[in-house]
Amino acid sequence: MYGREDGKQFRIDKRKGVREWKWDGPTTFGDGQKFAHHPQGETMPYVVKVVTWTIVENNDGKTE
Repeated sequence: MYGREDGKQFRIDKRKGVREWKWDGPTTFGDGQKFAHHPQGETMPYVVKVVTWTIVENNDGKTE
């Protein structure tokens, strides 16, 4: 669990958890500008991770 500034606790939602999407996309964006940390070639792998959190209502772990 992690704490928020308002004192509430939160944790990763057990139903949704962490989801991940992977795909190959362009190494440049609309203007064609290249970036040193991008690989050579036309495409590179992309990864998006989504973490869904839930507020913990009390210390016994039950959620709202």
